[in-house]
Amino acid sequence: MGLGVGLLVVVLAALWQAFGLGDTLWLLLLSFLGSAAWLGVALLGLSLPLTRASCLRALAFLLPFIPAVAAALPASRAARPIAFARLARRSQPLVEAICEYSAEQGRPPESLQALVPQYLERVPGTGLPAYPQYDYEILSYNKWSTHLIWYDLGSREGRGRIDPWSSIDGDLDHAILALWVKGEYVLHMNADRMPVAVAWKPFDPESWARGGPARTSMTQDVVHRLQWDAPPTLDAAVELLGPPDGERWLGTTPWELWVSCGAFPFINFDVFVYWPTEEYPDYMHGGWVERIGRWAYVHE
Repeated sequence: MGLGVGLLVVVLAALWQAFGLGDTLWLLLLSFLGSAAWLGVALLGLSLPLTRASCLRALAFLLPFIPAVAAALPASRAARPIAFARLARRSQPLVEAICEYSAEQGRPPESLQALVPQYLERVPGTGLPAYPQYDYEILSYNKWSTHLIWYDLGSREGRGRIDPWSSIDGDLDHAILALWVKGEYVLHMNADRMPVAVAWKPFDPESWARGGPARTSMTQDVVHRLQWDAPPTLDAAVELLGPPDGERWLGTTPWELWVSCGAFPFINFDVFVYWPTEEYPDYMHGGWVERIGRWAYVHE
């Protein structure tokens, strides 16, 4: 009986993922851990005459059931890309409508609703019951900036992040100060992956030069000092902060279409992304990238 129930779990978990009904990872993990705990209790109960018969029946069920549930974990994860490959194909009319609007109007639409009714009869849903909605954004910084420089603000030292989304630059366990640059000017600054409960302190050049978490507390004052000029120059930023810890040239993708598809709310932040350039980095939005068709699945 345990084997039959276990095989049924495998099939249902795979179908659940393949049709985009949600992520079974947490349910399967809880089932596995609960079954393992029950197995331990049953083994202990064999030593007691009053419970031996019940424990033997439990073992007969659990011994085949637990491996089957363990097998359901990779089976369900393997089935998940099927749902998103279908989504990528279903999304093609929406992608084409955005591209057609951009070509005719000379700029991307401000929102998906701007495509209605000239380019689409209505804004479509994803067709995935667990993740029904598209999100869309014009990537103005990537559109107008040529490259990004960043300064390492040190380890968060085990503290959580203020925001769920992260840049791909540097050590992902560290906060960074990112500056978007166009020519000689800094067009935007953002302190990313910042830890919670930061005690702000005035900028001190010597402490900043030493690096480490002390930089985190000075970031607010740094941004304030640089914003005395509008916009600040790159030379002024480097004169104040020293050479950056890293930089990268930005892509030219003007907009981004995505579907939030985390396995569990407020814990996992997976996202399924389309860029019209289809030039995806290995890491973006704080996770590693798996190509699915012309889209990118970001594993947070």
